Amino acid sequence: RLWIYTDGLKVRPANILIGGMPASGKTTLLNAMFSFFRPEERIVTIEETYELNTETQENCVRLETDPTISMEDLVKNSLRMRPDRIIIGEVRGAEAKDMMTAMNIGKIAMGTIHAATARDVVTRLQHTPMNVEMDIIPLIDVIIIVSQVFENGKFIRKITQVSEISGIETQVLLSDLYTYDYKTHKSSDILPSVTYRDTLSRLTGYPPSEIIIEEERRAKILERLNQLGMTDLKSINEFAKLYYDNPEAALKKINLENLGTLS
Repeated sequence: RLWIYTDGLKVRPANILIGGMPASGKTTLLNAMFSFFRPEERIVTIEETYELNTETQENCVRLETDPTISMEDLVKNSLRMRPDRIIIGEVRGAEAKDMMTAMNIGKIAMGTIHAATARDVVTRLQHTPMNVEMDIIPLIDVIIIVSQVFENGKFIRKITQVSEISGIETQVLLSDLYTYDYKTHKSSDILPSVTYRDTLSRLTGYPPSEIIIEEERRAKILERLNQLGMTDLKSINEFAKLYYDNPEAALKKINLENLGTLS
């Protein structure tokens, strides 16, 4: 599912915020998702200190704040660089409104934010110092929460919530697609992706059922890559590039020809 969100079947990647408390793994997850970016994308990253690993990206501009230029200034200036995707290392202030402006004019945006739940992310966006108007928050497609959880006598980092923003009534509506149960230490899908999946279906012409099959196909691909020990960012990125260019050859390379491809 995260692969589909990140890639958007080439047509419409999702606008994503990754939430979590300090040291929960937000930046680590964001770095991992770089593996799924298409090589033709022009990317601009904006950080207070360089933490993002952009080595897999051929067309990436890295911007860093200094005492004379703020995150807000850099987000505004990044729009002049004609990016396909803007990545903000950590959203914490007035730059949130400029991030939403970028989404509103068709740029894809990703970033991290300090918050414990998807609802907390929405609340932080609406209040000072971010002050994002409620009616534009649905420009964000999905919120992913990562946490440190205590399992088998040690803390490990896990995705604990995936929520899509599905609209507005008296408040921003969130649809939980995936949650982690702290009592059973198990994760479970609650709902299939509906809002974002329907957006992809409308833009690509693929019926929702085909998009679900492609999501399952990519999950099996990642399982196979893990079995083969291809778990570093470079290996996954190289495979993803091959899959985008020639899916049949990519599947043959890992002996999964029987999975088929999107027609």
